[in-house]
Amino acid sequence: MPENVESFQNLVDNLNALKLNLAEIPYVLQYNKRDLPNAAPVEYMEFLLNNREVQVPSFSATAHKCEGVFETLNMITRLLLHKSSPKRSPVRMTWPPCPNLSRMTFGGAMKRCAHSSRARRRRLR
Repeated sequence: MPENVESFQNLVDNLNALKLNLAEIPYVLQYNKRDLPNAAPVEYMEFLLNNREVQVPSFSATAHKCEGVFETLNMITRLLLHKSSPKRSPVRMTWPPCPNLSRMTFGGAMKRCAHSSRARRRRLR
């Protein structure tokens, strides 16, 4: 666990060296490998890595089962699009994200996930 905290602090230090502020950059946290027996509790990870004045979205994931991966990808995409939009209207953080957005944006990657192939079979009936 100390390695994760050190790595995150290293990111902050590197951004500061480039005169960038992490608070101004869209990012999310993904707590991966949640299926492992020795995985730290999400609450503990949140305390260590997302214990800030303004918390960022965070997601639990088990990548090899495609759990939490697309939710994370959808959220960072939404945050990046919001930051780059000229109007900067308030971003809606509704969950779960629009399923059509997932299929349109990440269709190729979705094909590799078992849950998406089941959903695709249901749509074809």
